[in-house]
Amino acid sequence: MDDKLTTTFHGQQNHFEKLMGIRLGWRHLLTGSQTIELLVLVFLLGTSILLAIEIVSNKKNVKMTVFK
Repeated sequence: MDDKLTTTFHGQQNHFEKLMGIRLGWRHLLTGSQTIELLVLVFLLGTSILLAIEIVSNKKNVKMTVFK
């Protein structure tokens, strides 16, 4: 990405950043595919946690029913 910024700003990126009051730090941003991968990972992790909680609570309910 840095090579594209250099081509776009013709080596005047610092001037542009000062003029606009922003910083173009592309190295720290996620690409589209990385964002999708991260969201899928979070979704799968959350789903597995909810599934584990549901399984544990169902086992507790079964044990309580047997002892009554």
